[in-house]
Amino acid sequence: MKIKKTIYKISFALYAIIFIAISQYAYTQPLNEIALQKLGSPTTVPYPFSFVVIGDTRPTHDDNENGILINSSFVGMLGQIVSLNQTQPISFVINTGDVVHNAWGGDETTQPCYQAYYDFMSQWMNNNNIPYFTLPGNHEFWCGSNELCFFYYNKFVGEYLDYFFDYGNSRFILANNVQHYPGEDDGDYYFEEPQLTEIENWLSYPSAPVNKFGFVHVPLLRVEPSNLSLPGYMDYRDLLVEYEARANFHGDQHDYYRTYDCLGLYDITTGGGGAELIPGGPPTNPPIVYRGCHWLLVTVTEDSDVSVEMYFMDEGHSPAAQEFDFYMPIPKLDLQNITINIGEEKTYEALTSITAAGNDLQGNNTNFIVEGDNINGGDVTFISRKEITLKPGFHAKAGCNFHAFIEPVDCFNDNSKKMAIYYNDESEDKIIKDKAESEKNNSINIYPNPNNGNFVISLLDDADDVTSIEVTDIMGNVIYNKYWVKEQTLPTYIAIDISNRPKGIYLIRLSYNDKTISKKIIYQ
Repeated sequence: MKIKKTIYKISFALYAIIFIAISQYAYTQPLNEIALQKLGSPTTVPYPFSFVVIGDTRPTHDDNENGILINSSFVGMLGQIVSLNQTQPISFVINTGDVVHNAWGGDETTQPCYQAYYDFMSQWMNNNNIPYFTLPGNHEFWCGSNELCFFYYNKFVGEYLDYFFDYGNSRFILANNVQHYPGEDDGDYYFEEPQLTEIENWLSYPSAPVNKFGFVHVPLLRVEPSNLSLPGYMDYRDLLVEYEARANFHGDQHDYYRTYDCLGLYDITTGGGGAELIPGGPPTNPPIVYRGCHWLLVTVTEDSDVSVEMYFMDEGHSPAAQEFDFYMPIPKLDLQNITINIGEEKTYEALTSITAAGNDLQGNNTNFIVEGDNINGGDVTFISRKEITLKPGFHAKAGCNFHAFIEPVDCFNDNSKKMAIYYNDESEDKIIKDKAESEKNNSINIYPNPNNGNFVISLLDDADDVTSIEVTDIMGNVIYNKYWVKEQTLPTYIAIDISNRPKGIYLIRLSYNDKTISKKIIYQ
């Protein structure tokens, strides 16, 4: 495993002081080294596998004057993780930082803070045999001239601040983005150029696994103005997009906050690990927000399907928590030399684009065939956020069912190109959703999706010209409808239950000004 070490310069005199101050302590194997040893290098991975993401687990200001105690909410959530591990094995845990409270207070508090965290987490790993990785947060490195915090982080947590590891079909890249410019006690965070070069190498290795996940402490997108203005932050985001990373997880903000970058990247805050919560009202959608203690369970299948589930501190994975669950489509799909036989059903979903048939990398012709015999056939659905391209070699035979949906999503920094479906080559492009229709699509939000047959339709402020909503099955049969006259005030939320219907794909049809748009839901 290739790793990068960020080195902080500490004077010879300071090293002498540190040696005298801690000479009584024996060698300590850092937590991240223990985690890597427990993870090992498995030759086979049981699919699907699951991992946990949690952040901001430090003690609160009221826990202890010096922040030495372990946060009680964090301890409770670790208990939930252990319980779940009995029935759904958890491969590892990643903490996105802020694990100690007062790392900058001098040797009288810095060393005890790290010692308490180390003693607790090393025992937890040994007792439960679950690897537990820690990233640095600002509470670890906001130490100004007190460089003891760097020393003790290296001693108790790990000397490598940027590193990656592989597990099955996925690569996990953990990076430090809480460093300040040299000589600044409190200033802008930044990525170093050597860091970005190393991260690009890890992302671009020809042998790198197909799924890539990024982990930092400070968010990229959510702060207004966006943290993308900080040095190196946009470069880091662009690298994740270029190499088709599935998501970037972070903490720092003490809540759950999910947004989607129009370039094709999920940016997910999970900072509800026990620190003081960000105050606020009820969840809003979008973006998806939850202000409460929580942790996330991420599951990856052998086919690279990725799903994320939220667990509340008090209620676990309750029905309320399911509102925050979501499925993370693969960024791009190139479908070649595939045949869907009569009676076979298949759905393909991608974040940015789906391309069927055309030439492969060697220039050879490929195909995508949906079989049919004029009466019956295969059933295929394409779902993409931006575009679908049907190249030469694509054949949907008579009798089959072929559906292609462009599903725009509300996203951050919306400068993406027009959403379109293309048929054959680019000289014969057929755009089937115009700009006005795509914009009206943003007036209706549906969550959770996929769902268990119960979902909520949220009508935003610019939906005041909507006159009806219908839910139909894939054959067009209406199973729910609601109508309004123009003088009526539309509700903000509509709860719908189709759990007594067969599982599958359903369409939400929204009518306005003699026009109709559709959105798809998956009942599974």
